[in-house]
Amino acid sequence: MQLTDTQQVDYTIEVDDTKGYAVPGAALAASVDNPAVATVTQTGSTFTVVAGQPGSAVVTFTVGGLTATEAIDVVAGGVATIKVTAGTPVDQPVAVPVVPAATAVVASPVTPPEPVVSSDLTATSPVPTPSIATPVDPTVTSPTAVPATDATPPAAPVVAPDPVDVPAPVVPASVIAADPTVAPQTDTTA
Repeated sequence: MQLTDTQQVDYTIEVDDTKGYAVPGAALAASVDNPAVATVTQTGSTFTVVAGQPGSAVVTFTVGGLTATEAIDVVAGGVATIKVTAGTPVDQPVAVPVVPAATAVVASPVTPPEPVVSSDLTATSPVPTPSIATPVDPTVTSPTAVPATDATPPAAPVVAPDPVDVPAPVVPASVIAADPTVAPQTDTTA
């Protein structure tokens, strides 16, 4: 039992025999092991325990050879009990993973090869070469930009050069004569 230093509590003692019948007029007694914390007084079968200074005490009630005890805790006035009430359990919030910013790639040309020289020693345009993709700033937009979809870099796209801007190489007549699958061409650069 917890009391403030300004409270008291009454205990009523009933004595029964082995068959459960009340034993009227039984000799009752009570004592306290720490009288600075609590005192006890008797009126018939009622015992009043009065709180004293803060602390702990045990009140012992006796009838013949039988005893019963009650622990008393006295606290300073104004704080009698601490009641803790739990709320309803709920699931913890799920952490949302942070997705890294997309990375874009743009095609960039490979180092151009040396010019091709025909058998008549006329210089022609270099043979077109494929381009490779390289990472660039994700804030730059480009028609060839490819956003990354995960942490693994995407396969580099191969972008062929525009065939309109690349003149066809000049094939010498000696090659045409040796290979019937090559169509004759006219040199328009002269």
